[in-house]
This record gives sequence, structure tokens and C-alpha cells, in this order.
Amino acid sequence: MKITLDALQMLDAIATGGSFAAAADSLHRVPSAVTHAVHKLEDDLGYPLFERAGRRARLTAAGRMLLEEGRSLLMAASTLEARVHQMATGHERELTLGVDSLLDPAALLPLLEAFYRAHPASHLNLIRITPDERWDALERRQADLLIGMPGEASPGGGLASLPLGTLHFACCVAPQHPLAQAAQDQPLPAHALHPHRAILHQPGTRRPPQLAPHPHLHVPDLNTLCAAVLAGLGYGILPAPMAEAELRAGRLRILALTPPPPPVPLHLIWREQHPGRGLAWLVQQLQQPTWRQQLFGELFNNTGGISSLG
Repeated sequence: MKITLDALQMLDAIATGGSFAAAADSLHRVPSAVTHAVHKLEDDLGYPLFERAGRRARLTAAGRMLLEEGRSLLMAASTLEARVHQMATGHERELTLGVDSLLDPAALLPLLEAFYRAHPASHLNLIRITPDERWDALERRQADLLIGMPGEASPGGGLASLPLGTLHFACCVAPQHPLAQAAQDQPLPAHALHPHRAILHQPGTRRPPQLAPHPHLHVPDLNTLCAAVLAGLGYGILPAPMAEAELRAGRLRILALTPPPPPVPLHLIWREQHPGRGLAWLVQQLQQPTWRQQLFGELFNNTGGISSLG
């Protein structure tokens, strides 16, 4: 076979680095070896893969097609190698943890430190996962364990889930916002919010019933949502502990609503057939009250906005 995984890896390195010299450096080879290997591959195939312009190298149309299709082969080979390693040793070579956008991944660092002590040969990746992405992330093996997801796995779908706790929310406005004055005497009905601008976290996801579809402002994360509320741009639904911290500082007001914002149960979700010891260790540790208190206490400023489930 003229095209090998080694050749595809080399093409990928050249395209990523932009030159044979950069590829040689990333592959820990001498530049002449990379140049010779490319010339031999082009001779074997009978057509050029790169256009040379000085020290830069650009893929030809044929080279681009080869690399685009070849990257899926490289990924499949890497996945196969990792799964065989896991099957043979019981230990994952690499695990990817998907953290819900409500949570701060930095709060997981003490747990990850303990993981590395128990599994020194494994590698970990932390990524953000929104609720809309969770099932695809597991199905496509983009994540091995989802942490803090707002919904549990359906029975019989090849996925397992366990509860972590329940996160409560509060509707908030800046002290100068008109709703802050209107809510001083009695709880507000949900329809009282509708004429005012809602600050929404991540378009299309987790919109509580109180939030009317317009007027609104979409923001990318909770910190921006909180900042927009503090700036008086509208009202927003924040995790109760975050809201309570700002309330104590005198920077916002919490509105009493009828009905109140619904709480969100948080879960761990993973593939049932994942046999690795590292994942099993993480799931077990995250079920321990000590870890949950430490992790979620850090995540939500130790203000009690998460109700423990054990």
C-alpha cells in the first residue's frame, strides 16, 4: 500500500506547521528525512501533494483531499489503539471529561490531582459540553464522562447516569432596575417579567418558563450573564449561590417570583460498556459526599446552592 498511517501523519504535520521544517520539528525528525519521504510518496503516487513557495508548503487539491480523508483514518487508528490498550490493561490511555457549562472546570482540579496519583499512566482532557451536545458527545466518543448534566440517561440506551445534586436558581436584577422597586412589597407573577429584557445564557438552552422569548440578550457564559445583569441590561436567572454572593455585596437584588425558577438536577453520564478502571474510579469518587462537598462547594462559593443527594 502506497499510503501509510505514517505518511498521513507526516502530511498532517506539514499542513499544520506550514513547512517541512516545522513538520520535522514536531515529528522529531531531521528536515531532510521529511523532504525525502514526501518526494518518495509523490513519486509512488504519481502526482504532487504540495506546492512549494520558498520555505512554505501548500497542499495541492489532491493533497487536500488525501489529508481530509486521511485524518479520519488517523483518528480511527488512534481510537483503536486506545481501546485495545484499555482492553489489554484495564486502564485507559486517555479520558475526556465533558463539564456542563453551568460548572467551573477548575473546581475539578483537586479530583484530577488524586486521579493522577491513582492512574499515573493515563491522560485527561477537560472540555465544555452543553446539554444540546451531550448525547452526540458520548455517541461519537468525544467525551467519556459528562459531569453536571441537567438530565439523566434514558433506560436501555446504552448509557448510565447517577445523580450529583440539585442546583437552585434565582431571578436577579441590578438595584437600579425597575423590577427591583416593583418587587419590594410582594412576590412577582411570571408575566410581570415579560415587558423587560431577559439576559439568556446560551441561546436555545435551559430557558426557564419565566423567560419570555423577547426582548432578550444572549450571552456566552454565566460570568457574562451576571455582568450584564449588574450593568442593568435586564434580568437574568443565576445559580442561587452566585446570586446570593452578589446580594451580600449589595450589587444586585433577588426577585421573589411566583412560581420560582425551577431547580435543575445534575448528573454524571457515561457509556455503560466502558470497561476502564479510570472511569470507574472517577464515578466512584464523585459519589463520595466528601468529594461532592469539596467540588461543588468550590463551584458555587460554599453558599449552599446545591442540595446534596447523598
